[in-house]
Amino acid sequence: MKQLKKTLAILLCAGLMCGLTGCGNSGDAADNGTVNDGTIDDAGDAIRDGADDAGDAIRDGVDDAGDAVRDGADDLDGDVQNNNSDNRTNR
Repeated sequence: MKQLKKTLAILLCAGLMCGLTGCGNSGDAADNGTVNDGTIDDAGDAIRDGADDAGDAIRDGVDDAGDAVRDGADDLDGDVQNNNSDNRTNR
């Protein structure tokens, strides 16, 4: 039984290696007749620009939220100070 499992594991590994080797890529576009017309570079630039725009929008939103929180805290601080001064005058 152990021998069968070991043989089966070796066969599966060999099949996997053959499958991955058959799907390999040499990385040289000149060998397979493809032409780089710049569309991939253009797409990459467009994606990069879109990501930059999204990052700017997120930064702006976070800044706006931070300003709103800061304004709310200032309003609360002012309310507390007004309330304390009202309590002092009422005594």
